Amino acid sequence: MDPSRVGRTRRLALWFVIGVMAAIFLQLVQIRAIGGGLDGLLSAGQASPMRPFIEADLGAVTTVPDRGHDGQTVYLVARDPLARGAAADAMDHAGFRYRRILYPALAGLGGLLGPRATLVGLAALAALALGLASAATADLAIDRGVTDRVALAVVINPGLWLSVQLLTVDVLAVGLALSGLALWRRDRLSAAAIVLALAALAKDQMLLVALVTGGMGVDAGPPNPGRGDRRAGSADAVRLVAGHHLARG
Repeated sequence: MDPSRVGRTRRLALWFVIGVMAAIFLQLVQIRAIGGGLDGLLSAGQASPMRPFIEADLGAVTTVPDRGHDGQTVYLVARDPLARGAAADAMDHAGFRYRRILYPALAGLGGLLGPRATLVGLAALAALALGLASAATADLAIDRGVTDRVALAVVINPGLWLSVQLLTVDVLAVGLALSGLALWRRDRLSAAAIVLALAALAKDQMLLVALVTGGMGVDAGPPNPGRGDRRAGSADAVRLVAGHHLARG
């Protein structure tokens, strides 16, 4: 095996671990600040209409003032991904929430996991997603001949900190979008298209990443004449699908 490839893989694995460990640390800080246990990451609001549904699942939970934050909504979507129960009626803009289905659906295995397991799944997936975003950033940096330390920009990004601590969809969406770009640069076009589609299922604004990748000149690594037509076709497909959904959204 090519030693340089082995070294690159080890660097990416290191950044993945750094991202995961940073996320776990941030979640522990948040739990300690709020008090209580892992349920504190849901940031259930004292005045939230969703709180009774959460406490029917988990028992009494640690709360925050007013109506709370997005983690409580993500939890309820994870518990009822098909919106068959009454909890969806308690959400603000339920259709908008369910459009960002990937994170809660994965964390709760499509509603198959129980309450506590779903909560653990949300926290664990957020941590893994920060690791994914860190490793993908390092991969893009190495590919461009830049130091992989630029991945620190992901690890210390306050917006991603909040996503990890409040269990929102953003960190998974960013991790998948960056991974899609890295795959595109490696000329793995089919995998890139799938991952970019998953990023859009995590957060619909990530369709913009697909649009830029497919239609605005993000090149797919070194020239490969034998795959030129495939690149053009993949770019057109990504651009058309992204443009179609953006026009509808």
